[in-house]
Amino acid sequence: MAARGHVQDPNDRRLRPIYDYLDNGNNKMAIQQADKLLKKHKDLHCAKVLKAIGLQRTGKQDEAFTLAQEVATLEPTDDNSLQALTILYREMHRPELVTKLYEAAVKKVPLSEEYHSHLFMAYARVGEYKKMQQAGMALYKIVPKNPYYFWSVMSLVMQAISAQDEKLAQTMFLPLAERMVEKMVKEEKIEAEAEVQLYFMILERLGKCVEALEVIRGPLGEKLTSELQSRENKCMMLYQRLQQWPECNALAHKLLLKNPDDWQFYPSYFDSLFHLIDQSWIQPEEGDHCPEGEVHHTVAEVVRFVEERIKGEDGKESHSLRGPYLARLELMHRLRKRGCAEERLLGDPFELMVQFFGKFGDKPCCITDLKIYLHLLPAEQHVQFINRLSKAVPLREQGEEGFSFPEDTKALQRHLCLCQLSRALGLNHSLDVDGKLRLITELKAHYRYGLKFGKNAVKTELQFSDMYCLMAAHVYIDLWTETGDENMVWQCLGLLQEGLSHSASNAQFKLLLLLLYCRLGAFEPVVDLYSSLDAKHVQHDTIGFLLTRYAESLGQFAAASQSCNFSLRFFHSNQKDTSEYIIQAYKYGAFEKIPEFIALRNRLNQSLHFAQVRTERMLLDLFLEADIVLSLEESVRAMPLSAEDDDIPWDNMRDNRDLTVFTSWDPKERELTDEHRLRSLEEESVWLRLRSLTLRLLTFLAGLGHTPSQQNSKMSNENGVGDKTSVLGSLLSQLNQTLQTAAQLAEKHIQYPFLGPPATRLAPALSSGSCQCQAAALQLSVHLQELETVGLDESSELQTQICNSFKSLVVQLQEILNKCKGDLLEMKESKLKTQPSLLENLIFFVETVCIVLWMASYCAKILRPLKTGLQKKKKKKKDSQTALPVVVCGFQELTGSLQDLLTQALEHIKGQETGMTALKLASLTLEGPTQWLFFDMSVSLVVIRLELAVQSPSPQGFQYSAVEGMSEEELRDKALGLAKHALSGKSELEREAVLHQHIGSRAMGDMVIETFEPSQDKGGGEDPGGSAEQDGELQAVNTEDTKGSQEDGAVPGTAPDSPSKQLPDHISFFSGNPSVEIIYGIMHLYKTNKMTSLTEDVGRSAMVCILTVPATMTSHDLMKLMAPFNDVMEHMKIIRDSTPNQYMVLIKFCTQADADSFYTACNGRQFNSIEEAVCQLVYVERAEVIKSEEGASLPVMELTELPKCTVCLERMDESVNGILTTLCNHSFHSQCLQRWEDASCPVCRYCQTPEPVEENKCFECGVQENLWICLICGHIGCGRYVSRHAYKHFEETQHTYAMQLTNHRVWDYAGDNYVHRLVASKTDGKMVQYENEGDACHAEKIDALQLEYSYLLTSQLESQRIYWENKIVHLEKETAEEINNMKAKFKETLERCDNLEQRLGEITKDKQGIEKKYTQLNSRVVKLSQELKEEQEMNRCLRANQTQLQAQLAEEERKGKESALAGP
Repeated sequence: MAARGHVQDPNDRRLRPIYDYLDNGNNKMAIQQADKLLKKHKDLHCAKVLKAIGLQRTGKQDEAFTLAQEVATLEPTDDNSLQALTILYREMHRPELVTKLYEAAVKKVPLSEEYHSHLFMAYARVGEYKKMQQAGMALYKIVPKNPYYFWSVMSLVMQAISAQDEKLAQTMFLPLAERMVEKMVKEEKIEAEAEVQLYFMILERLGKCVEALEVIRGPLGEKLTSELQSRENKCMMLYQRLQQWPECNALAHKLLLKNPDDWQFYPSYFDSLFHLIDQSWIQPEEGDHCPEGEVHHTVAEVVRFVEERIKGEDGKESHSLRGPYLARLELMHRLRKRGCAEERLLGDPFELMVQFFGKFGDKPCCITDLKIYLHLLPAEQHVQFINRLSKAVPLREQGEEGFSFPEDTKALQRHLCLCQLSRALGLNHSLDVDGKLRLITELKAHYRYGLKFGKNAVKTELQFSDMYCLMAAHVYIDLWTETGDENMVWQCLGLLQEGLSHSASNAQFKLLLLLLYCRLGAFEPVVDLYSSLDAKHVQHDTIGFLLTRYAESLGQFAAASQSCNFSLRFFHSNQKDTSEYIIQAYKYGAFEKIPEFIALRNRLNQSLHFAQVRTERMLLDLFLEADIVLSLEESVRAMPLSAEDDDIPWDNMRDNRDLTVFTSWDPKERELTDEHRLRSLEEESVWLRLRSLTLRLLTFLAGLGHTPSQQNSKMSNENGVGDKTSVLGSLLSQLNQTLQTAAQLAEKHIQYPFLGPPATRLAPALSSGSCQCQAAALQLSVHLQELETVGLDESSELQTQICNSFKSLVVQLQEILNKCKGDLLEMKESKLKTQPSLLENLIFFVETVCIVLWMASYCAKILRPLKTGLQKKKKKKKDSQTALPVVVCGFQELTGSLQDLLTQALEHIKGQETGMTALKLASLTLEGPTQWLFFDMSVSLVVIRLELAVQSPSPQGFQYSAVEGMSEEELRDKALGLAKHALSGKSELEREAVLHQHIGSRAMGDMVIETFEPSQDKGGGEDPGGSAEQDGELQAVNTEDTKGSQEDGAVPGTAPDSPSKQLPDHISFFSGNPSVEIIYGIMHLYKTNKMTSLTEDVGRSAMVCILTVPATMTSHDLMKLMAPFNDVMEHMKIIRDSTPNQYMVLIKFCTQADADSFYTACNGRQFNSIEEAVCQLVYVERAEVIKSEEGASLPVMELTELPKCTVCLERMDESVNGILTTLCNHSFHSQCLQRWEDASCPVCRYCQTPEPVEENKCFECGVQENLWICLICGHIGCGRYVSRHAYKHFEETQHTYAMQLTNHRVWDYAGDNYVHRLVASKTDGKMVQYENEGDACHAEKIDALQLEYSYLLTSQLESQRIYWENKIVHLEKETAEEINNMKAKFKETLERCDNLEQRLGEITKDKQGIEKKYTQLNSRVVKLSQELKEEQEMNRCLRANQTQLQAQLAEEERKGKESALAGP
């Protein structure tokens, strides 16, 4: 009843549509539905909150917050409103507001368990541990359950962990938590294992190891059952902390007796032995050694114990355990380290390792086991050791190269381990060049031979011989680093790509390829390789540096930005996810995990990589977008930046990089050392500090953008605002100190192993002079501030100093640019040489120029008011001197020099492009077939039609036609000719039926059209805003120079040929928000049935359409793609309909030639290096808008409507993508259908290899021979040689294609021949291309037939759609009737249920009355029964008394008679 009543809650029913819209992502409809509901029910708080959620998700955060606060101030207590507000505040990242929400709810409903638990979890999200403790205890008082009590205890522990004062934690929080748990222990209320774990955690943190040991050994320890050997592990840890080495030794000995392969106890066993030896421990004479059992306190005892375990393994017939054999080597290693003579008791390490290889050499772990102990072998035994091991490797089969190969995978693994050990001993590195090349040949031969063992492996499995390939790649790298021959690295790349083709999931191949491509400067394949690694969660922190280190330095700014976003998304989500993990840990009692979650969050927050990607991401945004989309000030204002505060935790920086991610078998002297790690961390920290200080100085520079006047500046200094100078001085001082530290580090020339940490950008930045030039540019801000304060009258020395700085900047920039010059790719003696350092220097030049230009902009803002004030003073004094100030002349020279430098840089880049093109052309050859050089690219034009609902407004400026000379009426007749013919002479009802039949199941929806137009001011003219300042700082200074000179009647101070005078006054740009229109309807895309060659000089169209743009591409990204064509573009329209994750773009160019240029440059090109989607362009013949009532859905003459691929939801056009039509007449992209693994249709699941059905017969005459099925509607008819019913069906319906049921051949009635498309093979049932018997057709004819069939089959899609939609309408009617019947029955059932519930209520009341009477009668019966018992007892007593009195009376009578007889 309660559940039924909840479902019937009217508010829930009213709110359900809003919930559904929000769940489906239709936020606009959710807002509209909420508004409708609020008009009727103004006090429905939940509707307001749901509307706020919709506003939040549509980007209207301020409105959403205001609406939410209106409801929150009312302090609601209903579940719907509270849950909705919680969701909203969490999406706003304001969890602290949730706590206030439930605090108010708890005050109003103080006994609600649900609200108290929600309040506790809200405190947990924000880390309010003290309030969590209070909420937990309040909850326990309301509902005395153990979990609530221990929530409070754990909150005390968290207060201790987070307390800054360790003494406070040890003296107050933890003792209080201990007493609270002890209270439950005394009352015997400990129930769960988690509660014992929490008790142990508290005692451990208090250092009470003895008490903790008693808990583990006692009855509470018996509850620790979730983890294997949990009690033993805890005891072992406590023994070690208490330094109770006898107990530790005995416990390890006992556990190793149970499982001699449990390696975790061998180190404890050996450690305790050496501690006992150091303490000269003597075993007691009487009794046990210790409570845990026997103690081994001598080396001889331990050696005997290990040897006994090994003998036990040698006696086994089954597989031996590795633990005892490794324990012997580990003990030998420790004894040698201590210099103990007892080492000889264990034997010769040479023989021991040979024995280990003999037993476990066929396991992949053998190399990792033995590599640790190879140092036990002297150098002179290395070759002898490998020769001895090679005898244990069975190699029998001889190959063509003269090498012996293994017969099975076990022999292969032994040989592989032998090769790995040989490299680990340094034998590979000691070979000469020829020896290494022979080794590579042998390894490659073994690799390719071993591939036969993995022929049946699935794609995700690795090949058995993959490590041969990886070792050969390492030897290639050795040759490259030693000889500098880049041919070695190209060979290495080819080998790794070959390995990756056989083992697509081999992460080591991908990582090494990624590193090599980055070292060569080829970044394009790196993104795909990194994406294929499928890095998860914390891996973005541990291996993300491999991508972010090289992306920006190689000029891949989009990839760099994307890779930073990948990492930042993980770091930001970690904050939210950790809170959720903590809440789940509280709910399920996993208290010991909560400190681990906190520690992980802190470690990630203090990550070096986190600080790097955050800093680099903001710098990238400034370098790529500042002064292009937004000004520097606006860009900085949009970032969480502060020049005064440094939010990087320098003192607690954590290096989370996984520097051992590459598999390596190098000898110990070539491995990565701790010194390498420390040096790398130091370099990374210094580089990060340089970048961070640069970013903070740019932030400060942006804050100085609004420059007060000279009078106001004095007032600001008096008011204390001038303290910014001290901040600037401090930042510049830190920058100079960091540069000095960086220079000292660079002088050390630290060399890391090739597979170690990548070198930072610090050394290249210093050698290029970029850091020094940037520091000098930023240093100018101090002099400019001083000039602003002093003025131009009395600052000649300062002006000269600033001018000298200008000249120095130009010289430094020229030097940086000179270091960029050279060929990135150089071909010498048929060998390709790469110089990625030149590209990195070019990136440094670009970054430095950006900073210098921002400083020049700031300089212009300073000089403009100073120069204007000086001119006004001269006017008052009537001074006719026209010479410009020195600093202004110097600034003009700076701007001219910067323009010259930029011109040189652009010419250099064009020269690099020309050189690369020449290399590509030089690699081409005309040998062999050359037909591919001369191809004809043909395209078909499309027509875009917007079918609008009657009430929908029409979009502005959408109509377009590429056909010249046709009037608007002629175009409309062409578009609606067939529609008018089909609708003419029909009644209104018949018209609606025809329109509904053609629209079918397609539903109209909202379409958003955004129109972007360039500025109309392309020539000259005044600024519409009337402000000359918006034309740029450089132009502003020059304009005022000219005005001032003209007012004085003199010649300007700059030369006529100054580059600054040659700049245009106005630059065309996109500005402001686009024009946005919302219409309601359906979009149709038609294809013309004629093809047009791009090589022909014919009229096509000046409008092109990008069919699908991924939704991840913002309009700003699209503007970047279109940037080179802005000058020739009239407008761009972005059309968004209901199609998910993509949108369409219409672009109108000034001329067809411009459209051709854009088509040639962008068609088939990837949008960016991250997205796989490519730009698919088509020419637009017409763009038209037609109302639905005019027949917009009806077929159009000479046009074929393009359907959507059901798999990828993109429009299908065989001129763009290959189309495959299945037997059920559903069409797909061929590449999409290739990913569909079974033989059924992805839409209707119709099997493409159907078995013949005996029941098939002609629908008209019932014949079962020579049957043909219509591929459009499914009609089955007999052939033309029986009763011609199949052909008659074609004549009636014009359904052109029919398939013969016996052999699945498709007949085209229009062409009167077979289609020769796809048929089912009779042998295996697979779809194959049908070929005529007899003479084989030529390939060209087959292609033509396939293309023709594709066109014809596409033209029949409309008929098929109408047929099936009619069937759907019929089914919908039947379904609607059934639903109505079910509703009536349901209503009747509800009424019956209501009557039954009413009767049940009455019967319940009668029952309660009867039960009450029964209770009363029962109590009376009980009372009467008691009275009866009392009466019966009284009667019994009276009868007893009566009997007694009668006896006494008889006795008295007897005595009386006797006395009477004995009378006188």
